[in-house]
Amino acid sequence: MEVTPTQLIELLREGTAPLKVRAAIARGTLPLPPAVLLESLDILADDPDADVSTAALASLERLPAPLVGGVVSGRGSTHELLGRLARRFRANEAALLAIARNGAATDATVAFIASLPFLAPLEVIGRNQTLLERSPETVAALLANPSTPTAIVQLWQEHLDRTSAPAHGVAEPEAAAEEAHAFVPILVEEDDDEAAQPERPPEVEPDGALSAKQLSIYAMLKKMSMGQKVALATKGNREVRNLLIRENNKMLCLKVLENPRLGETDIEAYAKSTNISVDVLRGIAMQKEWCKKYNIVRGLVFNPRVPIGVSLELIKRLTLKDIEFLSKNRNVPDTLRNTARRMLSQKREAKR
Repeated sequence: MEVTPTQLIELLREGTAPLKVRAAIARGTLPLPPAVLLESLDILADDPDADVSTAALASLERLPAPLVGGVVSGRGSTHELLGRLARRFRANEAALLAIARNGAATDATVAFIASLPFLAPLEVIGRNQTLLERSPETVAALLANPSTPTAIVQLWQEHLDRTSAPAHGVAEPEAAAEEAHAFVPILVEEDDDEAAQPERPPEVEPDGALSAKQLSIYAMLKKMSMGQKVALATKGNREVRNLLIRENNKMLCLKVLENPRLGETDIEAYAKSTNISVDVLRGIAMQKEWCKKYNIVRGLVFNPRVPIGVSLELIKRLTLKDIEFLSKNRNVPDTLRNTARRMLSQKREAKR
């Protein structure tokens, strides 16, 4: 008996489709329309039969980008499917971009995408004023994500400053100001396992929303005066530092670098970031202790935002292999790339 695509999806969801049919779909040998194929593979990726599940996951990875993009950008995709596919294709920037542009995607799904390190989706989400005004979770994810373009961060920090300002010049309640200045434990206490982990985007809950802790920190920082933020910069935990280092204030950003809890992995992450202040990058390069660490030096040299004078000084410390990589890297300034080529040529000549 023939079944329609809708009926097939229902059978797969119910787990009543025959094993031979499930296996054929998972291997990609059963011809199906793109939308039906993608949704079927998504369902079968969680099939109780291990062989079917493994084959479905492999088929998902092999799907052509145009097919995936066409399905996730289409009007027929449900918000449930888009939410699942955002996680299936969390390493696929093109798919995430198409999902972010699809009006059927829920705010939770978009907040999840906003926590991932892909420039194109972050740009699209950051420019969607209607979405961000109704979804504080998405704004928080953008502001806490080290990969969010600086222009987007500044745009929404300014917007939040305007919208959170007291009406008619009335001061905030004294209790709120005192609470912000008291630096409650959530702002300063570092999780035991967090202190040992490298810098990273904020974790999200299974439904894509930020955790209660992250939202609480975000809300507290938003209420603080600049003076209070500066005072907190040297005491805050990693989640606080990740937000304050992105503020549009040179003094505040540099104060974060004075935080005694900063470790090598934190500084390395800042050194590699193309979305933090040039003043922060220059400040890292000026610290001799930090620049004794090779990964930090390498991060600075390969970062196109680092001032060229700083990069030219640090390039001398790179290994021959990294100098060769740098000589082919089109993301860095021409001057730096040409210098790497000259150094490479000189070192090779010296070996002859």
